[in-house]
Amino acid sequence: MTLGTALFHSLNTAAFERLDSRISTLQGRISDGTNDPRPSADPGRAMQLSAATEQKAALARFSASVARASDRLDQADMTLGGASDIVQRIGEIALRAASDSISPSERASLGTELGTLRKSLVDLANARDGTGRPLFSGFRTGIEPFAEGEGGVVYRGDGGRHRLQGSESVRIDTGLNGAEVFMSIPDATGTRRDVFGMIDDLARALTPTGATYAESATGSGAMTLEPVLGRAAERWSMTLEGPAGPARIEAELVAGALGPAVEAINAETAATGITAALNPEGTAIVLSAPGDVSVSGLATQPARGGVLLEADGRAMVAEGRSDDGLVAGFRNAAEHFADRRAELGAMGAAAARQADLLERRETALAGVLSRLEDLDIAEAVTRLQELMLNRQVSQQTYVRLSQSSLFDYLR
Repeated sequence: MTLGTALFHSLNTAAFERLDSRISTLQGRISDGTNDPRPSADPGRAMQLSAATEQKAALARFSASVARASDRLDQADMTLGGASDIVQRIGEIALRAASDSISPSERASLGTELGTLRKSLVDLANARDGTGRPLFSGFRTGIEPFAEGEGGVVYRGDGGRHRLQGSESVRIDTGLNGAEVFMSIPDATGTRRDVFGMIDDLARALTPTGATYAESATGSGAMTLEPVLGRAAERWSMTLEGPAGPARIEAELVAGALGPAVEAINAETAATGITAALNPEGTAIVLSAPGDVSVSGLATQPARGGVLLEADGRAMVAEGRSDDGLVAGFRNAAEHFADRRAELGAMGAAAARQADLLERRETALAGVLSRLEDLDIAEAVTRLQELMLNRQVSQQTYVRLSQSSLFDYLR
C-alpha cells in the first residue's frame, strides 16, 4: 500500500477526531459526575448497575403499594370510628327503650332518630377508598356491598381480604370485609347476627306495641300458642317447661299446618308433663298441664325478627330480641367494633413497619448506585490531562512531519 500525502493527512485527521471525541466525552462525564453507562466501558460494572436499577424500580413499586395500603387502612379506620360512634348511640337508645318510664312520644322521637342512624350506618358500610373501591366488599369491587333487601339490609360482597405486595415475600392486608365487620356480631345469646337486623329489632321495639314484646311467658295450668307463620317452611324450636321439667321442642312448621308442633310437644310429655292439642279452628296450639306452663327460647331457622308467637295474647320474639336482650346485644356490638378497629390498627402498624423497612433498603441501594454511577473526579481529571497532552504531542508531531518533504529525508 502506497502512503501518500493525502492518505497521511486523512489518517491523522481521523485520529485527532477520535481523540477529540474521547476528550469531549470525558469532559461531559466530569461535568455530570457520572461514569460511562455503556457495557463496553466496564462490563462488570454495567451488569451490577443494571441489577441495582431493576431493584430500585421494584422497591419503588413496593413502596407505592404499601402507601396505598396505608391510605386504605386509614380510611377504613376513620369509617369504623364513625360506625362505632353510631353503634354506641344506638346502644343508648336501646337502654332508654328498655326503661319503664319511657313515654310514647319519646319512643316515637327515638324511633325517628334510629332511622336516621341506620341510614348513616349503611352509608358508612358502603364507603369507598380514594380509588373508588368499596372498603368493605371483599374481592367484589364493582358493587355496593350493602343494599336493602326483603328482610332488611343484605351483604352482597364476599369474605375476601384485599392484600398488596409489600416486598418480594410480604403481602400487606388493606382492610376487613363487610361480613366480619357488620354481619357477625354476637347478640345476647352469643348468636352471630348482623348489626342492621339488630337495629330493625330495636325499631320494632320502639313502636307503640313494642313495649309488650317478651322472650318468655308463663301460664297456670294452660296456655294458648299462636305461631306467626308464613308460606315458607321454617324450622322452629322453643323450650317448654311444665310440672315435670323442661324440654327443647323442634318442628318444621308452615302456615295452616301446626300438627308437627303438637306431635313434637306430646312426644316430650313424659319430660314436661304438658300435653298439646289444636284449637277447633286449627290456628293455635292449646297446652295443658297440672301446674304452671312456660315457653321461652324461641328461635327459627332461618332466623327472623318481629313477633314469632302469641302466648295467651302476649307477643313473643326470638331469644335475645326483647328490650333487655337488645341492650346486651348493642353492648356486644360496641365491643365488636372496637375490636375491629384494633385489628385495623395492627394492620396499619404492620404497613408502617414495612414502609420503614423499604425506606432503609432504598437508602442502602442509593449508596450502591452512587458507587456504581458516580465518577471518580480525580482519576477522570488525570485521564483528561493525559489525553490532552497526547493530543498536543500528536498535533506537534503531525505539524513537523507535514512540513517535511522527500528531500528532507534524503539529506
